[in-house]
Amino acid sequence: MSAYFGPSPVQTIGHKQQMWRKLENFQYDPALAEMAPLTYFNNSKTPRAVNMYDSLFNQPEGWDQRRPRCDRRLVSHIHPEIYEEEEAKVVPVLWSLSYGRPTLPEIDLPSKEFNRRPQMATFSRRLHLQMTLERQAADIPGK
Repeated sequence: MSAYFGPSPVQTIGHKQQMWRKLENFQYDPALAEMAPLTYFNNSKTPRAVNMYDSLFNQPEGWDQRRPRCDRRLVSHIHPEIYEEEEAKVVPVLWSLSYGRPTLPEIDLPSKEFNRRPQMATFSRRLHLQMTLERQAADIPGK
């Protein structure tokens, strides 16, 4: 079984010549220039200025402040105008697929194996109970 060391020098030169031929024969497509530039969210909305009064007191019709917007587990809790509200924004707030879903349980839980609370330490010392580590430390000569 022989080891593979990649393409030979002749193959590498051939690949480079083939790529140069493609670059030299490149034909520009004018239809690409007519396309609108793509934005991050691929929408053509322009941000509009909203003053502080309108954002606090002049809420749009149909906005219900008491309806939950983060609970998507129950169908009855879904406000029907949420999609329209988010669609009108330049950068939607609720665009994440995991929005409103329950959080996953932690995989790496912090270990409390070696933790020792002060209450437990005073409890065991008050009742004259020595912990195993304290016993081992007391048995070491020179201490």
